Amino acid sequence: MSVARQVTRLATGLPPLIPSITNYEIPLYMSQDWRQTEDMPFGSRGGISVRHNFQYDGEYTIKIDLETNYQDYVKGLGWAQTLDVRLDGKLLERFTIGGDAPGTPTPLSFSGTGEPGSIDWEQYMLYKATEGLEITVPVTAGPHSVTASYVRQQVIEEEIPQPRQGGRLPANSEAYLDYQKIHAIEIGGPYSIDENLGDAPSRQLIFSCYPDQLSEEASCAREILTRIARNAYRRSITENDSQILLSFFNRGREQGGSFDEGIQFALEFILSDPDFLIRSYHAPADLADGATFDLSDAELATRLAFFLWSSPPDEELLQVAERALSLTLKYMSSKLDAC
Repeated sequence: MSVARQVTRLATGLPPLIPSITNYEIPLYMSQDWRQTEDMPFGSRGGISVRHNFQYDGEYTIKIDLETNYQDYVKGLGWAQTLDVRLDGKLLERFTIGGDAPGTPTPLSFSGTGEPGSIDWEQYMLYKATEGLEITVPVTAGPHSVTASYVRQQVIEEEIPQPRQGGRLPANSEAYLDYQKIHAIEIGGPYSIDENLGDAPSRQLIFSCYPDQLSEEASCAREILTRIARNAYRRSITENDSQILLSFFNRGREQGGSFDEGIQFALEFILSDPDFLIRSYHAPADLADGATFDLSDAELATRLAFFLWSSPPDEELLQVAERALSLTLKYMSSKLDAC
């Protein structure tokens, strides 16, 4: 049911019931000292670039999580480093992180033994340095490239040589004056959606008609739902089928408050219906035990289509099956002869 709801809301262009959140993580042991991939800008180092499918026009959040050690101290905060966030190569935001820790640091190291630093220094290392690494941006529907990477420092400044800061494991490495690393990028949304549902290809296939007034909704809904159900059920639609579909349309129309919501709810029912999910053959009620029975024209057409093409019968085959069994056999023979 949840899959049917998600698919039909996406196909009809309706917004999701709740925003979704997708998290892309970088493995702990991956080096981030150089340009990571061809999707990254020249002069960058580290980070991640993902191809994310934004389902709707609307506002999304992009949040960056930095790598920490096992005590949750962010690595590399001993000096200022520049982090860029880009959408399809266009710079969205530039952050400067680190280099301004207040208070007194720990006397030995924050990955080993020793007294903790002052409260403000501890808070800075734990979370304050990375506050605000989240942006909200309008994005159009479709796949887009989201990139977060650091600006690589091309010149090494003179300074007093420091002792090796790496721990026995990356998880407990101090790395106070080392490179910062991105742990993950989180994309959430949509949180606000363009009310214009647009004219996406899926909507063009679904909405073969659209009512201009309330009195036209029932007839238009019947036309749309019987057409789609005929292909989904792989047979002709009876009056009882139509009434069931319209009852689901009316329920969705009442709950959602729009014609589109009614169509989506009825389509959700179709995708959850056993007649769509399962190819079953119903024996006559008066059939004797062990006796055989003939398949209907539609059942035979469906069986042959899945056997030959691994797909449901197309419109041409459905029309042939609705006329007569003999025509179905002739149709299939002609298709086989053409192969």
